[in-house]
Amino acid sequence: IDKKRKQVVVAIPRQTPLKDVLFDSVSAAVMLDLSERKRLRCHAELLEKAQIMVKQIRPLLEDFFFPLGYDVVLCGHSLGGGVAALLGILLKNSMPLLRLPLTHKRLEVITFGCPPVVDLVAAEHASSFITSVVNNNDIVPRIAAPSIRAMHKIFHKMEEKLLAKGLVPTDWKSAKANLEKIKRRKRMVLSPIELQVFAEKLFDSEHKHWEEEMALMVPGKVIIMWNISLKTEGHTLDAQRGAGTMRALHLIEIDHTMILDHTPEAYLRTINTLTGEMDRRNRSKNLWNKLNNARKLGAMKKAAAAAALSAAGPVTEEEKSKKRASAA
Repeated sequence: IDKKRKQVVVAIPRQTPLKDVLFDSVSAAVMLDLSERKRLRCHAELLEKAQIMVKQIRPLLEDFFFPLGYDVVLCGHSLGGGVAALLGILLKNSMPLLRLPLTHKRLEVITFGCPPVVDLVAAEHASSFITSVVNNNDIVPRIAAPSIRAMHKIFHKMEEKLLAKGLVPTDWKSAKANLEKIKRRKRMVLSPIELQVFAEKLFDSEHKHWEEEMALMVPGKVIIMWNISLKTEGHTLDAQRGAGTMRALHLIEIDHTMILDHTPEAYLRTINTLTGEMDRRNRSKNLWNKLNNARKLGAMKKAAAAAALSAAGPVTEEEKSKKRASAA
């Protein structure tokens, strides 16, 4: 409870060991009737947990915190973030106070590494109160049916390339030998440009059907944080803002970091690095603004002096001699 900001922060834990997160992230989806006209498709297992939490939290908000003017912030990491998102949607739908325009009774949800939990329409509607943060190549927010289909098609494309080059392994020994051949040639099975072009075509063909099939998406506004160091491309430190339909969320990069990037420690490290860089840039920007203001002030003084001289009109020889005499 933050008394200064008048906020109640509800943090929801992951609830599942890291080794089981990938399995639990992919769950059956169910239809949820919010009203006669409003239905959404969502993650079945996390919905059950959110429905239990609504019964626990709603009386506290209605009877105690909201009458005192407090706002509520729900947050969670991993599957806990998925529960927080669904809990926010349920509270928003069941409490008229949270749907009033221009009200100070505010609900905000912030998730970290949240898996896809709601359909496309619900994900977009939740952008007013849900922010989902994704760290680098974290695989959990990318485990959706369209992403898995795209990955399967990329693997199939790689298999075709290997067949054409005669590098399809038949056992572990041949697999090792083929890898050595690829290393010696210093060429990838698919070049980065080939992979990018193929992935863009996949994205364009897949995203047309997302709304029809009600594929699950990461909810709300999405911020992807990039803090990656590569030998060939140097260090990348950036943030990309969008929605659950972002292209960067629908391509699974097979890399050892896709699991490491999901840990809370990795999220905290990237957030600290980004905020530190933003502070540094702001300090530099403020210094630059001060220098510019100083230059502008100097220029303004010169302009004012010139304007005063021009307003006084031309100085005659007689006036000049009088000024020299008075100065003497």
